[in-house]
Amino acid sequence: LSLLRNIPKSFDNVKEGYWDYEPYIGHQIKGLTIGIIGYGRLGTIMKNLFNGWGVDILVDDPYKECEGCNKVDKEYLINNSDVIFLHVHVTDETRRMVNENFLSKMKKNSYLINTSRGELVDEDQIIKYILGGHLKGYGTDVISDEFGDMKSSKLVKYSKTHNIVITPHVGGMTIEG
Repeated sequence: LSLLRNIPKSFDNVKEGYWDYEPYIGHQIKGLTIGIIGYGRLGTIMKNLFNGWGVDILVDDPYKECEGCNKVDKEYLINNSDVIFLHVHVTDETRRMVNENFLSKMKKNSYLINTSRGELVDEDQIIKYILGGHLKGYGTDVISDEFGDMKSSKLVKYSKTHNIVITPHVGGMTIEG
C-alpha cells in the first residue's frame, strides 16, 4: 500500500515542510490483480488478507493445492498481475528467479513485493527496470546482503530517489510475536 500510494516520499516531503499532494497521487488497490507466488503459511495469510479488498487474486505454487483460489502457472501470474508478492523459500529453483526474463514479462507499471529472501531477486535488474519505467515500485523486507555494508547497497541508494521501500527484515518482528 505504501508503494501504490507513494506514502514514504509524500511523508518525507511533509517532514521538509511542504503540503503538496499532486506529485504523490497514487493508485487504489481495488480492481487490481494480485499475484502470490508461494502458497505456504505466509502466502495463505496474504491471500486471506486481500479477501474483501475488491481485487482478483492469482496464486502460483506447484507444490501446494489451494482450495477456493485461482491457481495459475507462474507465467500467467507474471504476465497478468499488477502487484506480485514473493512468498517462497530460497532453493536452487528459486534463487534469482526474479531476473531480466521475469521482470520483462511483468506488466508495465506493476509492483513487486519481496518479503521472503533477498537471494530471490537480481537487485541490479530491479534497479534497471525501475529506472527504465517498466517496474513502478519495489517493496522489500529483505536484501541480498543483509549483513553487509548498507551504505554500499545500490538498492538502498536508489530507494532515496525512486519508488523503492526497504525495511530491515521486520515483517514478522512484533512484540506479540
